[in-house]
Amino acid sequence: MFRFLKKSGARSPRPPNLAVQSEAPDRDADEFEHALLTHLESRLGLSFVKKRGTNSQFYEARLPTSTVEIVVVGRMKNTATPPRPGENWLLRVEGAPPELVNELERFFKEGSKLTRVMSNGKLRLQWKSADYRGGLPGY
Repeated sequence: MFRFLKKSGARSPRPPNLAVQSEAPDRDADEFEHALLTHLESRLGLSFVKKRGTNSQFYEARLPTSTVEIVVVGRMKNTATPPRPGENWLLRVEGAPPELVNELERFFKEGSKLTRVMSNGKLRLQWKSADYRGGLPGY
């Protein structure tokens, strides 16, 4: 738990924006990530390997024709571009085949997927926690 010290050495209350983050920084993001990976492994037979990038931890699954990368960005983890206020996490997926995209889309509001072509030519898909509509087992 973070505390800020006054010059006198007495502890002052935590600033409001740090109060919630220091107690459970990414519990919701962690729970979503675990439920999603477990679901994709059992439903689609994907096998994920944990990797580490410059600003994030991500999961990779090698398919016969491509490599899929999945990252759940929370407030305190994988924070290269953290979620906006009111959002608990962002789901980013690169290199996903159509059957994986279809599986992911069913958990989110229609039309909520953001799509971007990365410099390496891969397609990056992103969904926000605010657009999650439910149905993921274990979450």
